Amino acid sequence: MSFDPSRLAEIRKSKGLSQRALAKAAGISQALVAELERGKHPPSAASLNKIVTALGVSEEDLARAS
Repeated sequence: MSFDPSRLAEIRKSKGLSQRALAKAAGISQALVAELERGKHPPSAASLNKIVTALGVSEEDLARAS
């Protein structure tokens, strides 16, 4: 999977969540959410799993369209 930072921000916003709210729901830091959305680095497998669970989406939903 090729993680797409803009998809994370788009989906988060479409669900009406702030970075802080997503971070709390996923059990990760708000700073990590911000870094992921800026594309500083891809998420670890564990972080990605927490994020997709919190958002109720699949990993593919956060992938770049090919």
